[in-house]
Amino acid sequence: MINVVYSTSDFYAMCTGISIYSLFENNTDLDINVDVIVNGVSSDNINRLKQIGNKFNRKVNIIDNSNYLNKFGSEYNLPMIRNSYSTYFRLILHDTLPYDKVLVIDSDTLVVGSIRKIFEINIDKYLMLAVPEAAVYSKYQNLEDENLIEKDNYYYNMGIVLVNLKKWRDDNVDEYLKIELKKNKYDFKIADQSIINRFLSNYIGKIDLKYNYYTPAHRTNYKVFENLFNKRKCFTEDEFNDAQKNPVIIHFFGHSFERPWFVRNASCYEDKYIEYLKKTDWVNIRKTKWLNQKKLYTLYDYLCYLILKMKKYDFALVFRYKYGQIVKSILRVKR
Repeated sequence: MINVVYSTSDFYAMCTGISIYSLFENNTDLDINVDVIVNGVSSDNINRLKQIGNKFNRKVNIIDNSNYLNKFGSEYNLPMIRNSYSTYFRLILHDTLPYDKVLVIDSDTLVVGSIRKIFEINIDKYLMLAVPEAAVYSKYQNLEDENLIEKDNYYYNMGIVLVNLKKWRDDNVDEYLKIELKKNKYDFKIADQSIINRFLSNYIGKIDLKYNYYTPAHRTNYKVFENLFNKRKCFTEDEFNDAQKNPVIIHFFGHSFERPWFVRNASCYEDKYIEYLKKTDWVNIRKTKWLNQKKLYTLYDYLCYLILKMKKYDFALVFRYKYGQIVKSILRVKR
């Protein structure tokens, strides 16, 4: 049995459903159990999620952990993301799920290949397996605390992560984190991702990019990617090219223009995403408008969007993660 868990608020319910649909459709040979931890999700969207399981003769288990998440988030004074503590669910999985290990998949994904191999990796000596976050290794980065970037182990993206829940419980990681969160008042810029990388990075193992093929690597030349994020080498050229040709899980993190469910997006996977959308009960839902933000942010996003639409992919990456970060640093923008 392969156990997979998602977490969603109502804002991301549609994206969660589309990802689950793609997971089931591309892993019909595997016995997969899916749990969805919900926080403030409408009954309509919960029914839509369950219908996906019914279509594939599988069960999608809904776990309402709102009270626990809200209590946890407020107790440690953690910042909310879009008025929700949903993102912190990784920190309470040991109490929420009975399994020895579980594959966490973010809602903003498509699963386009088999997850069998990632689940078969021996995780006994690690708390987690994840993919390094290359974008923080640019000298222009304004995304994360520099002290985290300079640690011996990689800084990891938490979008797709295999979690060793047995070791988490056996090593009493929960109590350790509670002590550290009470003792240290850090600015966790990227919510639970910052927390995990600050306190647990030495217990995380690296997996291939193709299992979390994230936005900065889409359509980008390897040498441009490596030259930009050059403070630490995260991937070999073979690994990078394999991810581009044979991705298993495509991850759409970033701004609105990079995400295929938004209007005016420049994602290279928009057609594939819409293909899965049309198979779900969200088929008649209109694309999401860009989020309300300051005019300067909108201008920046629109420039990035235009550069990508002009197919200047390498320049778009440099504009986004070099010049954009320099301007944000000058303006002291935390975004």
